[in-house]
Amino acid sequence: MLRCPFFGAVLDGTSIYETKWGTEGIVILGNEGQGITPEIINLITNPVTIPRVGEAESLNVAISAAILCADIIRNLQK
Repeated sequence: MLRCPFFGAVLDGTSIYETKWGTEGIVILGNEGQGITPEIINLITNPVTIPRVGEAESLNVAISAAILCADIIRNLQK
């Protein structure tokens, strides 16, 4: 079994700006309509969220992935 953190993008996770990404892990994203399946959500050890302004419920998954990757890279460069 893998022993690295599983970061999952959810609506009620820790802000990505407060997340300690470390140097390894798996990032899990769901589709815009249904999110992450219950079977996979149970694997998440570190729920994260992209802070939002207003009442938007979701972002396009490609945009979410780009934001998450940019924040991970930003943290690695510190």
